[in-house]
Amino acid sequence: ATLNGNFEDTLDSTAHWTFAGDGQHQTVDNTDVLGVTEVKSGDNSALIGWLDSDPTSDGSDYIYQTVAIPSTSSTLSFWYQALSDDTVDFDYFEAKIVDVGGTKPDETIIQTGSGEVDGWWGDSLWQEITYSLDSWLDSTVNLWFGVVNSDEVGLPLRTAALIDDVRVTNSSNFLTTDKEITLNANDTGSGIDTTNFSLDGGPWQEYVLPFDLDSQGVTTSAPVDLEYYSTDLLGNVEATKSVQLKPDDTRSYFSVVLNVISPRPSGSDAGSGSLPLDGEWVELWNNGDSPLDLAGWVLQEATGGYLPISATNSDNNGNLADAGETTIPVGAWLRVYRNGDGDFNLNNDGDTVKLLTDTLGSGGQLVDSYSYAAVSADDKVWRRTPDGTGTWSDPNTIQLEAYLQNSHLFLTIKNISDIFGQNDNDFIEYEITYNSVDIKKGLTGRIDADSVNNGNVDHDFYLGTCSTNDICTPDIKISPPVVIVISGSIDNSQLSLNKTIDN
Repeated sequence: ATLNGNFEDTLDSTAHWTFAGDGQHQTVDNTDVLGVTEVKSGDNSALIGWLDSDPTSDGSDYIYQTVAIPSTSSTLSFWYQALSDDTVDFDYFEAKIVDVGGTKPDETIIQTGSGEVDGWWGDSLWQEITYSLDSWLDSTVNLWFGVVNSDEVGLPLRTAALIDDVRVTNSSNFLTTDKEITLNANDTGSGIDTTNFSLDGGPWQEYVLPFDLDSQGVTTSAPVDLEYYSTDLLGNVEATKSVQLKPDDTRSYFSVVLNVISPRPSGSDAGSGSLPLDGEWVELWNNGDSPLDLAGWVLQEATGGYLPISATNSDNNGNLADAGETTIPVGAWLRVYRNGDGDFNLNNDGDTVKLLTDTLGSGGQLVDSYSYAAVSADDKVWRRTPDGTGTWSDPNTIQLEAYLQNSHLFLTIKNISDIFGQNDNDFIEYEITYNSVDIKKGLTGRIDADSVNNGNVDHDFYLGTCSTNDICTPDIKISPPVVIVISGSIDNSQLSLNKTIDN
């Protein structure tokens, strides 16, 4: 991983990064740079280029760090913000990979300027790049970021860029099929006209907006080959790029993922700092085949606040009075509580949670992250369903899903509050009606709190008749519609759901 990738330490030629060139390269507090008020983590970022009114003609300004790329599949990610008064034909920001051994040509990751992207002139705003390093495995490279200024004589125009959160992670390009993919092509000299892409050798399509694999009909967990290239406004065509994507909800390099986020507990958000554990909490899940001790790993929220995982704030057995567990078992969870921490703070109106192997800048690698939206009431949580592998569900809406298979009806109620059953008046009832051989039949019953598992209820109903000696006869010729009505009360709030299966 890169060292000091969020630029929070003093930067010079002896502190991990080399700064060089003709410009104003330095570490900056972003609030002092052209009104920029956001940083990606911490308080600082790296500045390259020229902010004054007299930049060096035909100059360049850059930073780089030498990194040994491991032998396993790896990914580079970073944030940049380009600021310019000029067009890309003269001034631009560039990120590239340079082979230290000199045996391979430089590989440009992105080259962009203010004349290239529709919608901005002078400020790109913060942009994130994620880039496969699989063609550089077992290589020692320079991760290079620079600003090039080639103004016409007598017409100097300033151009600069901010860099933050640069990191290399030992991870494959695993992603869920509903995660959006953004293509960033190289500018070939006159601004991008069109970008085209192809999946698994299929027809070429024009790239217009970020897309996900689901929208492209990709539902398999097998690797998918993505190819893309761009054409500039003068008709120049760049070389085709390719990357292998692996859509699979179950994979993470470390096999540990974020599983549940609880930003609005009914008690104190910060917690007391003593036993029993309390406050906001985040649950992790282990999809791997061996237990992992996560002591020293770190949770981070959007403003940069960190919560180190330790024996004083973590639990893996549900007993909040015996803190001390930092090991996450196989196919099970570990919950990490704020428990008095004053740095880590989850916003009720939405935030981003990241899981890191250590604090960024200290060799920490990004393991997983999730950005959640607002939470409408106490004790509602964002969670994956099923645990560890599923998609995230909105806790603000109780959802009813059902499907019919022969004489079995499978029903799921999602996002039931964890406080269901704590009030004596809580109840959930169901009524199911259907036709069998043109005879109307039905089932009714009640769901108790013991049936709720991680906020969900899963039931399958046998549509038929069973005798006392367990001999069952299924109903036949079940004809639509099958109507499901859910009613009840949770913490004095009325519940009403219904679903009709028409085929």
